[in-house]
Amino acid sequence: MSTLVVNLDQRIKTNPRYTHSTVTEYFANSKLDWWNPTNKYYAQQTNIIENWLEKISPKDILELGAGFGRISQLLDKLPRVNLTLVDINKKALNILKQEFPHRQIINSDINSFLSKKNKYDLLVAIELLVHIPNIEKLIQGVYNSLRKNGTLITSITPDSWYEANWPRKPTIHRGINEKELNDFVSKFFNIVEVNRSSNNQLITYLLKRK
Repeated sequence: MSTLVVNLDQRIKTNPRYTHSTVTEYFANSKLDWWNPTNKYYAQQTNIIENWLEKISPKDILELGAGFGRISQLLDKLPRVNLTLVDINKKALNILKQEFPHRQIINSDINSFLSKKNKYDLLVAIELLVHIPNIEKLIQGVYNSLRKNGTLITSITPDSWYEANWPRKPTIHRGINEKELNDFVSKFFNIVEVNRSSNNQLITYLLKRK
């Protein structure tokens, strides 16, 4: 079975640390107290994404799993764009509405939103794939939501990093096999550029829709 498809719901149900029964339920209600991307590796990622955005001239942008708005701040600065921010977490949604009152903020799970078949020039999904049970389904949905030659900026944490640094993986995270992801993504996208944080925790992709 593909490692890009994982039964994360079953992991939650069998772990006494979690009171929620599904990934969707967890992320809708969690306070996300563990999420604090302030170290230098996230700063490296933010800088490379900002550099990539300077080379792109999108009109319609979608950010999936916008969270507390770290990358949304970069997207919001782009001139003359229509920006839609999607998240399911209540805490994140409140922050996004306060920080970006002039933008469209949507409360939705990822697959439900992508099924609406809206079209975008740029889609951003940072630190999202490690929480998605079915990455193959998500990538296909993203492909269908992008216009021809549209751009996807996304990232993963490889399974090798988890095995070396966090062998007892939290239920809501999972490392991703980099080669398998690249092989699958290449069916839909051209890999334009790949950036690795200096500790190999964050691998960030700039992709073009075929």
